[in-house]
Amino acid sequence: VLKRTTEAKSAMRDAVSVLETLGNCSAVINQSCSINETELGLDFSAFDQCKRMSQVIVGNITATLYEEDETAKCLRFREIARMVDDMKEFRVLNKTCFKAMDEATLKNCKRQRCERRMSGQICRV
Repeated sequence: VLKRTTEAKSAMRDAVSVLETLGNCSAVINQSCSINETELGLDFSAFDQCKRMSQVIVGNITATLYEEDETAKCLRFREIARMVDDMKEFRVLNKTCFKAMDEATLKNCKRQRCERRMSGQICRV
């Protein structure tokens, strides 16, 4: 009887431990895969600014293509070229918009792989 009681208590402790691990799974994954955004070159407000600049340029190109006055079209394309130059000069953590976003995308993929890997290791019953 004593042996069965000890085994039952041990099984209960194991079950409680598994439930605690599963109940805390998201926190464990986030803690294990935490990312320092600045350290990894993630500046979301700058990325939003890059996106807005790009959208303005594309919008202006589209509008210019429909311009019928050739002189106005030429002037608009000159202005668009200036906007493109400004965008090339805009820096996100010392990188061009597109290079910074590409690198951030790769780093985000690494985080997602980490989270998937960690969820499989920690939360597997």
